[in-house]
Amino acid sequence: MVIVSGGAGGAENVYADRLIYSLLKDNSTTEMAVDGTTPVKYKYTATAPLVLTRAIFDMVDANIRPNKLGGINAVTNGLKVELYDADDTLLIDFLDGTTIKQNSDFSHLASIDVLILDAAGLDHLPIRWTIAKTGRGLRMKTGQYLQVTVRDNLAAIDSFTTVVQGYLL
Repeated sequence: MVIVSGGAGGAENVYADRLIYSLLKDNSTTEMAVDGTTPVKYKYTATAPLVLTRAIFDMVDANIRPNKLGGINAVTNGLKVELYDADDTLLIDFLDGTTIKQNSDFSHLASIDVLILDAAGLDHLPIRWTIAKTGRGLRMKTGQYLQVTVRDNLAAIDSFTTVVQGYLL
């Protein structure tokens, strides 16, 4: 038996088999660098009651700058980040009606946890959205889902994925 300690989102100790580390997926892939001119929805669905404590958006591309999305020019429609109930009712729009159109917009979720790692070839942009910094993690019921919607052509970005972290109750 392995126990993870350290107060992850209010949890004193969590058994390792209760931890969640999962990539958001559409029906066929976890790669979010796609043509989203017809919106592509990436989801993590709660299969049991749980608490999400963090989401990590991860981009690798050349020439990543704050005024671009990845290394491409800022986009028109932007990414949406939302929580839905099992019956597809919108529960929370985490961006309050706005969208993520450029790298600096991730600060609306992640505050100062947006760090561009400049390299000689491809740059790396890991964005750490620590939901638990609101005071608690995000408690989800079975069937509820976190969704990131790609609504622009991001196919020129080398790699873009999102992983959620948390624990089962």
